[in-house]
Amino acid sequence: MRRYLGVLMVVAMAAAACGDSGEESAGAQEPDSTNAATAQGSVADLAITEIVFGDHITITNLGDAAVSVDGLWLCNRPSYTELPTAAIAAGSSLDIPADALGSLPDGGGEVALYTSNSFGDSSAMLDYVAWGSGGGRASVAEEAGLWPAGDSVDVAGSEILAPTGGAAAGDWSS
Repeated sequence: MRRYLGVLMVVAMAAAACGDSGEESAGAQEPDSTNAATAQGSVADLAITEIVFGDHITITNLGDAAVSVDGLWLCNRPSYTELPTAAIAAGSSLDIPADALGSLPDGGGEVALYTSNSFGDSSAMLDYVAWGSGGGRASVAEEAGLWPAGDSVDVAGSEILAPTGGAAAGDWSS
């Protein structure tokens, strides 16, 4: 419970960093970029694999070595959160509570995984998914080559899934 409260405090203190400007706010914490690189696995092996609306986001390590998520960020414009200090073992997952990103309603939203809190920078984006009417960072995902323009997962249930990662709406099931 304390971890969730800590995540909520970070979100509340820096909500403007993922706002309309596409730039990070002057008061936002700048994570140490060396935290995103690991001695074992690569952050490129991480993928958003599940969104359970109103509950959580799952990030899965699809690689064959543990990956540190220190310094990584999730954004659902205009909400964002820095991931907790943790390592995800090969083939394992980490769940982040939905309330850290604005509760993730099924009517529309997006989740993007970043190496820093530079949310308008396509080179900082690692993964992306949009559903329903969401997509405030869709142009950044398109520029990064992670998601096709105008693409959005159709929602027919309480979750969307892409167990091996998804680079387009057709890779996700509901």
